[in-house]
Parts: sequence; C-alpha cells; structure tokens
Amino acid sequence: MRREGIIGRIDALTDVPVELKTTSGPIDVDDLARARPDYVEQLGMYCGLLGRPAGRLSMFLTRGDELVDAHVVDISFHDPAVLWAEAQRRAQSLRTAWEEGRPTELPRCAWFDRGCEFRRERVCSCTGAEGGGPSPILEGLAGIVEDRGAGERWRLAARARERRAPLVVERFRDLLYPRQAYFERTRPPAPEERVGLPHATSDPIRTRLFEALESGAPGDLARHAPRTEEPEEAVPVYRGMPYLLRVWRTRTLPSAPEVRVRQPQYAIELGFRCAALGENHAWLFVAGQPEGSGPVPLRVLSYSFAPVTPFARLWRTRARDLARTLQDNDPSRLSPCPGWMARDCRFQPECGCPPGSGRLQR
Repeated sequence: MRREGIIGRIDALTDVPVELKTTSGPIDVDDLARARPDYVEQLGMYCGLLGRPAGRLSMFLTRGDELVDAHVVDISFHDPAVLWAEAQRRAQSLRTAWEEGRPTELPRCAWFDRGCEFRRERVCSCTGAEGGGPSPILEGLAGIVEDRGAGERWRLAARARERRAPLVVERFRDLLYPRQAYFERTRPPAPEERVGLPHATSDPIRTRLFEALESGAPGDLARHAPRTEEPEEAVPVYRGMPYLLRVWRTRTLPSAPEVRVRQPQYAIELGFRCAALGENHAWLFVAGQPEGSGPVPLRVLSYSFAPVTPFARLWRTRARDLARTLQDNDPSRLSPCPGWMARDCRFQPECGCPPGSGRLQR
C-alpha cells in the first residue's frame, strides 16, 4: 500500500490489518499500551494507512525456534484520520532529518538501552534525553480485547509443526532449479556479504515498477499463502493473480513468443505458482532499460494455463526426485540449471550443469 509517499507492506485478514510480533520477554496483555507502545503504534499506523478503525496484533513468546506462548488481541482506535495524521507528521520529521543531516529533532528511539546496534557501535548520538510529547496514537486508543481462542490455535499449530518432517521444497525456486537446491543444502553456505540500506542498493527500475503497482487500490498487490503443504513461501499476486517482475538489460523488449522461447523458466515458475493457489491465470511484467530519465519500457503479458495439471505433475516429480537425492546424494537425476546461471554459480563445475554461453536475461 502506497499513500502520499508512505509505503506499508501490510498483512490483512478480511480487510483488518494484522501484525505479528515475536519477543523473548513476557507479554502483559492487560498493560500492553504501556509495556509495548511500539507494537500498538505500528498497528495504529497501518490502520491509518488503510483507513481502518481496528487491527489485530499477534504476539509470540519464543525461545530459540520454540514457540512458548501466543497472545492475539484486537485493538480499536477512535479515529483512523488521527492515526494517519500522526504517520504523516512522523514521515515529514524523518524527511527533514535526512535533508538536514541531523536526527536531533527526532524523538527518543524506542530501542535506546534495548540492545541497539547503532549505539553499541557508537554510530548514533542518542542520549536517552530526547524529547517527544504524548503519542496521539496511544491517546486515540479505544480498546484492547484478547482473543484467547486464536492464541490457543497458534499454540496448537506450533506443536503440530514441531512434529512435522523437514520440508523438501522450501521455495518455489527449489522446483525451478532442483539441482541448485540440492547443492545449497549439502554444501557450506557462501560467506555473508555486507548488505547496505535497501534504498541504496535496490534496482531503481524495479523500484519504479513496484511504486506503480503499490499505487493502486488496497489489496491490488498482495501475497497469498499456498494451498499446498510446501513450500511455505507466499505467492505474490496482482489483482488476485500470481505475477513475476523481470528487468532486462536491453532497451528493446522481446515479443511474447520470444519471451516464451528464450526464457521458458518464466512460464514454468508462473505455472508452479498458479498450481499452488489453484489459479489458471498469471501476469508477467517485463521491463527494459530507459533512455536517460525517460519512461521505462514495459511489456505486460497475461498467461493462461488450462489446466495447471501438467505443472502439478512436474511439481510432484521434481519434489520426489529432490527428496530422493537428499537421501542418496546422487544429483544426476535432478534437472540441470540453464546455462545462463553457470557464470555466477559457486557450485560449478561440481554440479555438472552445462557451462554458460553468452549473456541471457534472467
């Protein structure tokens, strides 16, 4: 959801904003606004962004990977307009701090003295004495009601998950490139690279396209849970249909038949995603390189699968082969990755996939 320069990627259940939080500390539902004001304020700003008077907050007490306790509360506010006004005020304060290069006028950080990495590395100059008046969001709180039944369902689901066998297909990418998935799980992980701020490293063309998609009506851009047991990866959808967004290095975009021939993995991945949701239609957004600051070349392709049964069969075959290979360590039965992946693949030549030839689009 994008509104007047503020973006929120919000989970929603029947138009009610939903926020999930994990914590290692005790959860006091009766004193939530004082004990966890940041939880309430974040949900309040989501409600303001969507113009909704109420939202749902799910809080999970964890120890390592174990769910110890769960509480679900429904939080209501008197006036969504007040929530939205406060979100706008805070956004403008942050913009001003960026423009002037000084955060001194921003309120005290909620993470002060709570393990803040910036304070630990002596990057920030927070003292704990920063100002900040009463929160209009907390003052506009109408009520907090716990849904004990929902909390119990979370606890039961967590216990069932602990007894479940490990997933074979963790991501849709595992179905698309099963040989790579095998080597990723059976070889040491790659050294971690330092990741910068999202706004400094993201592809500007991809960013512009997402801004256009996010500017539509609430719910146009969403993520839906698969109907299948695995993978657990959510499926991005646009207006109810799965979609892929790909950026090419060229200014001239290919025709629809050329895309199908040169990049067959697009159709296969969309087919898998449609099978996961029980859908028959999908979108493919293909963008090219603009000339200077000109418009981004864009081609929108609509895919129809009638039916998606062949993709469901291919899914079962590849998942079965991957499960067998993880047991007997014979990756030769797995489909090799396409040649364009070889150049950047850290498993070459051990993986046995064909070497790359030329620069192809991903």
